[in-house]
Amino acid sequence: MIVGIALIVIAAGAVAAVRLTASKDTPAEQANKAIAAGVVAQQAGDNTKAQRDYARALKKDPTNAVAAYDLGQLAQAAGNSTAAIAYYQQAVASNPKLTAAMFNEAILVSATQPQQAIDLYKQIVTMQPKAATAFLNLGLLEIRTPATLQQGEVDLAQAGFLDPTLTARIPAGLQIPKVIAAGAPAPTAIGGAP
Repeated sequence: MIVGIALIVIAAGAVAAVRLTASKDTPAEQANKAIAAGVVAQQAGDNTKAQRDYARALKKDPTNAVAAYDLGQLAQAAGNSTAAIAYYQQAVASNPKLTAAMFNEAILVSATQPQQAIDLYKQIVTMQPKAATAFLNLGLLEIRTPATLQQGEVDLAQAGFLDPTLTARIPAGLQIPKVIAAGAPAPTAIGGAP
């Protein structure tokens, strides 16, 4: 919010208008304006400016989950997984329901820290029980271990039930319930996710 005050100064027969402007934007409002500028820059293909704008937003409001998430996306796109993960974690710390940040972090850690990725996907499907791709990725990680193979099959079946186009990504030879093609009710979890 900009507050403007106009003063008319009359001195020695001359009239001058002086405008005094004071910025009353809160840090959160300043951060949101910086994010908006970053989005415009990113859409124009200027990721360097977008990164500066998002960083400025985060400096103004260190708890701004959107700024942290956007910086994470830019870092991920640039191949800087370490920075991307840190930004995604910061975003989730500020907004524990920001499943998009959890999902992106899970993708980045799935090869080196599969249990961390599994935990993230479980959080996602708990908050968003219709997140088909999260169920798919969760199931694909779970089937790698004999102890979680059966749960992985259930989660893969849930993914296929929610989005039948994902069935092409489910490995053959698993004991996937046949409810996918039949359109029957979603499979029941064996000890975790719905």
